[in-house]
Amino acid sequence: MLLTLLSPLRRFSDVAFVKPLYPRGRVDWAGESLNDFRVEGEDFELAWEIMSNWCAAHTLPLLVVQRTLSRRMGGITKDCLIGRRIKRVPSILFKLANQ
Repeated sequence: MLLTLLSPLRRFSDVAFVKPLYPRGRVDWAGESLNDFRVEGEDFELAWEIMSNWCAAHTLPLLVVQRTLSRRMGGITKDCLIGRRIKRVPSILFKLANQ
């Protein structure tokens, strides 16, 4: 189903993508703050925005890898399925807690 949704896209220039807006230190702060439940109010909203931006900024690189693999595998066999592994917020926070 995912490949069906992406099939109308012919070039990566057709894809709108998000640029990372925050430096690594701010991303680390946001992850630690959300993981420790230390933030409230505006700080929580900022930490959530930083994490959301980080996730969105990595969407295009994942799409590039998926489309490249799909294109290359298409020349070898038509019986392959290529997917993307996109982490959801709970699994991101779980990973941060276990580092």
